Amino acid sequence: MSEVTYQLRTAGDPLAPAAAVRDIVRRAQPRVSYGIARRTGEIGVRMALAARRATVVWMVLRDVITLAALGLAVSVPAALAASTFLESFLFDMTRYDPLALTAAKVTLVGATLLAGYVPARNASRINPMAALRHE
Repeated sequence: MSEVTYQLRTAGDPLAPAAAVRDIVRRAQPRVSYGIARRTGEIGVRMALAARRATVVWMVLRDVITLAALGLAVSVPAALAASTFLESFLFDMTRYDPLALTAAKVTLVGATLLAGYVPARNASRINPMAALRHE
C-alpha cells in the first residue's frame, strides 16, 4: 500500500486547521489523475456506449504519448546545446554521447508510460453510471 505525506505550515496553533485538512485529503482522489478526473463524464459516456477497456486505455495513453513526444522534442535539442557548454565538466564522455542520450530518452519515455498507464487502467474500470452521476 502506498503512503502519501503532506506538510502544512501554519502560523499559530498547528492543530487548528487539522479537521479541514483531513476533510480535503479524504475527498482527494489519489488513484485517478487530474486529467482523468476532468474527463470522468466523457469516459463514463464512452463506457456506457460499450467502449472496450483497451480503447479507453489507448485514448488516455495517446495523450500521455503526445506529451512525451513534445518533451523529447524540446529536451533533446536543449540537452545537445547544454552539452556543448558543459563539455569541460564531462568525464570520459563526448558531448554527443549516443549511449547517454538514448538512456535519457528511454528513461523519459518509460517513466511517462508508467505514470500514464495506471490512471489509464483505472479510467477503463470506471463504472459508467457513477461517472454519469458525477456530472
